[in-house]
Amino acid sequence: MPHRYADRIAHALSQIKDEDEVWGEITAAMQSKLKELLEGVLESERDLMVACEWYQRGEARQDHRSGYRTRSLVTALGRISSLRVPRMRSKQFETVLWRHYRRRAAPIDRAVIESFLCGVATRKVKRTLRSILGDGSPSHQAVSRIVARLNEGLVKWQTTPIADDIEILYVDGVYLRIKDRGVRKRPTLFALGITKQGKARVLGFWHAWEESADEVQAFLQSLYGRGLKGSHLKSVVADEAPAVFAAATTLWPYAKFQLCVFHKMKNLVFALKRCPLKGLIIKDARAVFQATSRAEALRRIRLLHARWVKLHPKPIKNFLHNIDLCLTYFDLPHQLWKKGRTTNPLDRFFTELRRRINPMGAFLDRNSASRILFALSDMENQNRLRKENNSPHATSAKINSAHL
Repeated sequence: MPHRYADRIAHALSQIKDEDEVWGEITAAMQSKLKELLEGVLESERDLMVACEWYQRGEARQDHRSGYRTRSLVTALGRISSLRVPRMRSKQFETVLWRHYRRRAAPIDRAVIESFLCGVATRKVKRTLRSILGDGSPSHQAVSRIVARLNEGLVKWQTTPIADDIEILYVDGVYLRIKDRGVRKRPTLFALGITKQGKARVLGFWHAWEESADEVQAFLQSLYGRGLKGSHLKSVVADEAPAVFAAATTLWPYAKFQLCVFHKMKNLVFALKRCPLKGLIIKDARAVFQATSRAEALRRIRLLHARWVKLHPKPIKNFLHNIDLCLTYFDLPHQLWKKGRTTNPLDRFFTELRRRINPMGAFLDRNSASRILFALSDMENQNRLRKENNSPHATSAKINSAHL
């Protein structure tokens, strides 16, 4: 920028004392430049559609120019008014800048949904975005319509085939508050898979009426029907859940079943919370899963039993119940031991899920819950993909614009 022009701007701004007024002037100037740029892009798009210069005749001509119409567009800089949109004589003019009948740029819709997912009520989103968008902030009716568009993405996501390259499958559930003849807590099952390339992604979720073998069977059957045939599946990891074990054995008979080591230890810690020798027992129990081989782990299990079963029979017997299913990871390649013995990848997602949905209170119904769970799952997958690619130019996780 020439120094003389910059000096004039600086002098004009120096006459303004209020900080908001300064930024208002800057925003107005940026809106003017943006309007000029958008109109230039629209004009270039029409030139390409006409395929002929102004007043030029020739066989290459596809259509004729037919003046302009005006419209407004809400952008990240606020509302751009009186934007000149070209018209065509025969065809309908189309632009890549927005879809038909849209009055907002795509990033605005994403900002609305991400505000909603942070716990902001639909009626408060307008107030939240007003300081940035001004009078272009969407009404609560518009917010509701934007959020409802997630239904299309949800249906597409739940019917998209799953690539049969999953090596480790994690299955666990989280309770949600849903208004169903009163507010009730209902379990929602989730599945997360690790591919042969070591990439993690949320595969799907299932609203269950209760914790039952039929619900688990139906959920895993839906994953199987979408393409998870288990050709490369080595292990299914879950919490203490006989229903998961039974369903997984039926669908993927060649896969191993692993009980989560973290939950096994967590249950023991809770059972020993008033025990004065808690630290020593926990140390011996932890040593079982620090063994370098199955034989060494079994030796440490016998040592744990001999030392503590007489002093604390119930916690020790509960810990040793199904302990063989906690050692399944020894059958996997050594590089998969860490990933294949706990449901931690899914638990970390649950932590972020609860942080987002707890401020929302109870969901109106299952459809409302499904929209939000889909959006959060999609964001989680994008965030994991960004971390796995480890690219310095990767963008932060956000709602996939294809779903909007």
